[in-house]
Amino acid sequence: MTEIYFLRHTTPDIELVYCYGQSDIGLKESFEREARRTRAQLPEDLSPYKVYSSPLQRCYRLAQKLKQPVIRDDRLKEIYFGRWEMLRWEEIENDPLYKEWRADFAHIPAPQGESFRDMADRMEAFYKDLLAGEEEKFIVVSHGGAIRALLARLIEMPLKNMFQLNIDFGGVTLIEAGASNVKIKFLNR
Repeated sequence: MTEIYFLRHTTPDIELVYCYGQSDIGLKESFEREARRTRAQLPEDLSPYKVYSSPLQRCYRLAQKLKQPVIRDDRLKEIYFGRWEMLRWEEIENDPLYKEWRADFAHIPAPQGESFRDMADRMEAFYKDLLAGEEEKFIVVSHGGAIRALLARLIEMPLKNMFQLNIDFGGVTLIEAGASNVKIKFLNR
């Protein structure tokens, strides 16, 4: 069985009224405390684990705290909101395309961005690459939307329901994966 820990980055230094997606946002002053809490959810010895991270600083900084070599992979980035990046959600709600997107965000991309299905596709490709390799223990530092999208795919949940999966800032999720099955050992610790 392959063991994969998914870590969501800690609290970003931005008001959550902004749509920030793939924008490279820094982290709150609480980073050190949050990183310690996240680290406490992992095995003491991380030497058997191969560590992957989104290249965005809010993930990469947490990955570096694990004191293991880190491989950055663009497929682990958050959804790209295109021209909505760094706008306030209240501004986005005035965009004529917002209502259509909101009705089917799983399949309709943000203007000049990607859909949640697009993000789920790249996350699933990353996951399949992990399983195809020789290693069996991984830590993956990524984003709330990306982790939810992959988990939804793995448990055959419609993407439109993926926000029913709670993934907090600094949250840790463990899955065990075999050739034809996956078990969520714990979610959002």
